[in-house]
Amino acid sequence: MQWKNPLAKNSFYDLVVYYLLFLVLITMGCSFRYGNSVSLILLVGIPLVSPRNTTYLKNAFRSVHFLACLALVLISLAGLLYTNFPQDNWTRATREAGILAAPFLFSTYASLNDTKRKFLIKWFGIALALVSIISLGYASWQYGQFHDSSVFFYHDLLKLFSQHAVHFSFFLFICIVCWMEHDIATSKSKTEKYLLILLTAFFSFMMFMLSSKTLIVITVCYFIYFLGRQFFSKNSMSRRWMIGALFVALTSIVVFTNNPIKKRFLDVSDRRTMLFEQDHFNQGIYFNGVQFRLLLWRFSYQILNKHHAWVFGVSPGDGQHELNQRMIDSNMYQGDGDFNKGYLGYNCHNQYVQTTLQSGIIGLVFFLIAIGSLFVMSVRQRNSSAAIIVCGLIIFCFTEAILEAQYGLVIFNFVPLLLLASEKKKSGKNLLV
Repeated sequence: MQWKNPLAKNSFYDLVVYYLLFLVLITMGCSFRYGNSVSLILLVGIPLVSPRNTTYLKNAFRSVHFLACLALVLISLAGLLYTNFPQDNWTRATREAGILAAPFLFSTYASLNDTKRKFLIKWFGIALALVSIISLGYASWQYGQFHDSSVFFYHDLLKLFSQHAVHFSFFLFICIVCWMEHDIATSKSKTEKYLLILLTAFFSFMMFMLSSKTLIVITVCYFIYFLGRQFFSKNSMSRRWMIGALFVALTSIVVFTNNPIKKRFLDVSDRRTMLFEQDHFNQGIYFNGVQFRLLLWRFSYQILNKHHAWVFGVSPGDGQHELNQRMIDSNMYQGDGDFNKGYLGYNCHNQYVQTTLQSGIIGLVFFLIAIGSLFVMSVRQRNSSAAIIVCGLIIFCFTEAILEAQYGLVIFNFVPLLLLASEKKKSGKNLLV
């Protein structure tokens, strides 16, 4: 395989930024959190010490997305004025400041083109593939020792790398979309094209093994959309059959066999959904994903009503403490008091509710502007990969509070802006506004 060097004729500044972008993606895929944090800090720090830092800052402040993210961070910091837990508020606010890194960076980095973007996503995918293969190998060894098939599914499958199964599934979804929307069709090397097709099939398989219900539904919907679009396009019949056969095969395996993935979906259909309306529970009660989320959202509604905090929220510092207290008052399982905390510490599992609980309607409005601006930029630039990923992100936020985790912050705007930034070269101006 011939790998083209995408770094020819670049300035030293461009080379450093490009390699740091590479490190951010690789460390994220391999769950090297310290390396990921350092790479992001350097990506922001380098433009700030650049002689052109004033110009870079002006570019950033022209971006609606950057301003909305900045408002979210400032609102979180304002929680210090009325929180009962200032240290927790400070920790959460400074962590949330990570959402400023990507919009600031991509307003300064003007040499990212489609070739470089394709190169970055390809190697991000290779890193994910290596993690997946090693994890499957380790799970096979565990199965040989303990004969427990659960090691092949969900969080247990990625235990060796301490990866979050849901976030990892979104990483896979990003690669699948980028490759199917653009990179497979435009690849000039047959070897590279077949590699991307193989990785797409493997990632689809891994998506089912990781058993994230939300991401499986999002991916299946994307496959249906893609197949429908291909049916009316002039692309080759073989490509339609390939994607269709993969989709039918994976779906059939899940539906017609007895497997943990099917059990997770059947678990959601438990008719005890109204369990979330109870005020008191036995600590032995099990909540499925739907029941638990509905209960957390109900608690959040009650907390906001109790404190009359719909405008500004209860503060990022108080939000989790208030949820924990509700769980304690309802006699939900609280663990053994040592390493196992039971349900204590779980966030709202919905970014819209989480933002409203912590920062009120004002915070929610700015979050909607931030995520909405990503979609508007994607549509305006006719970037199908970015638009589909942002749509997936909007849906994903209904079941996960992504800004509560380091990689969630990266998922939120780093990858969409990475895909959008390559469009700047085509028009000769900054389109990230």
